Amino acid sequence: MLSLDRLARTGKELARKTLYRLLPDRLLNRFIRSRLPRVLNLEATTACNLECPLCPTHIIDRRTRYLDAEYLENILEDCGSLKAISFHIEGEPLLHPKLFDFVNRCAEKGIDTHFGTNGFVLEQKIDDLLDSGLTSVSIAIDGADEGDYQRYRKRGSFEKAVSSTKKLLQERARRRLSRPTVQVQTIMFSYNEDREEDVVEMLKGLGADSIALKRPSYYHDYEEWKLEGADVGVAKLERTIRSAEQFLEQVDWENDERKYVRPLDESAQTLYRNHRMCPQMEKGTVLCDGRVVACCMDVQGETTFGNLAEESFAEIWRGEGHKKVLDEFLNRTLSICQKCNLRG
Repeated sequence: MLSLDRLARTGKELARKTLYRLLPDRLLNRFIRSRLPRVLNLEATTACNLECPLCPTHIIDRRTRYLDAEYLENILEDCGSLKAISFHIEGEPLLHPKLFDFVNRCAEKGIDTHFGTNGFVLEQKIDDLLDSGLTSVSIAIDGADEGDYQRYRKRGSFEKAVSSTKKLLQERARRRLSRPTVQVQTIMFSYNEDREEDVVEMLKGLGADSIALKRPSYYHDYEEWKLEGADVGVAKLERTIRSAEQFLEQVDWENDERKYVRPLDESAQTLYRNHRMCPQMEKGTVLCDGRVVACCMDVQGETTFGNLAEESFAEIWRGEGHKKVLDEFLNRTLSICQKCNLRG
């Protein structure tokens, strides 16, 4: 039997979808901008300690930056409606020296918090994490063993990610805490798909609250970024392209028969970009340098419609720049959408 809370959420979701279907574009645009977001993607940092072949973190134009506390306060001051913040877009959040100060500040205001991590420095952060009031964390362990893990998580350590996860769960149990909930996940490239039972057994054996098998994203057109003038040294860019190409030679990434790796049907209604209004567009997304962008897929900031260094979040959200971005999405002309494979 559904709980009253679950029924209420289901009813609100149906009402929202009905409203979105019936409202003309002009009114839908105005409606989105009139309601400050309940959920926020807030990037902690672009810094990362690994060199995963398909990750754009290493060649984004923004270089290494860390979220300023003033930007978080700007948002908290404006958005009394906020229910949840994810401190993760690019980079490794645990490298931000004030991450748990941010989490604690949100916890004081009753806002749920989440981030994903590669787990490489997790062990030395366990006490801070458990003391912070963090709601949930997702830990990437991308392989059934060290050999498969090292194919993608360059410079990482399977043993360190696994042992750190176990220590976090053990310490949480010792303190008799229910939070943060812990998810462990694996990106299912073809070599992981061929060992799916081993992957699932390994993940379940860690004793986390949930496991997830994730579909990879293969849209990383480094040559296009090069043509667009990405502010990255030529040697580094070429090294990144070479690393990606070498990795793709090892995976069966264009095989339509693959369960996880097969390309998505671009016309599928489950793709967010084919919804009347993309769920990510209803969330706020802020890069660590203060730029407010259309969604979490825009790691380069090409859809920037405001900057927290110049305006308040509420002014940006309700402004003309945001109106233009929403119009482009509704007209199916927002370029970032063509690179997106999010669905639901």
